[in-house]
Amino acid sequence: MVDLVKASLLRTEVASELPNVPNPVVDQNIVHATRMLCDEVALWQETHDVEAASGRLDLSALEDQDRDVVRVMPRGVAQAGKNLAQYIRPNVPDGLPLGYYVKERRLLLLTPDTPDGAFQITAQLRPAIQTMSLPGSVLHDYHDVVVHGALYRLFRMPSETWASAEAAQAHYQQFMDGAKRARSEVNRIHTDA
Repeated sequence: MVDLVKASLLRTEVASELPNVPNPVVDQNIVHATRMLCDEVALWQETHDVEAASGRLDLSALEDQDRDVVRVMPRGVAQAGKNLAQYIRPNVPDGLPLGYYVKERRLLLLTPDTPDGAFQITAQLRPAIQTMSLPGSVLHDYHDVVVHGALYRLFRMPSETWASAEAAQAHYQQFMDGAKRARSEVNRIHTDA
């Protein structure tokens, strides 16, 4: 499990560019920017044991008030240390090894058998929409990217006095450049491992 920290840790940096934005609005946009980054890049991954029931793996057990499941990572389902194959169809021919089919973001179907038991699931996570707690490692390593994402979101609020399409575009570009660098780093780490 990753250590969580308060979104308000970045408030001062966001507010230095937009001092008249209310703190709760700043904090919520820091959460949204972190969600955007965790959607774009698999920065927050955790492995958990999940019990299968009737050949189904329900990933909602990985979620709580602070985290949502984005997806199962490639080669992210194992049983007894052996990775399961991912199938693109729910009904595979007999004789194929046990694998899984992604029915929904939070629901996997085991196929061709429907065994019960413990499986190890590695999932990509993101902060829950209602949380004010964010993964400390993401904020530490990608602090500037999250700040640019929050500023992008704030500057693009057209009904607000602080709105600026030009500033929003500039921060969006810096956010996307940071996300691209983060993706390269994550891919390099997982390729080297």
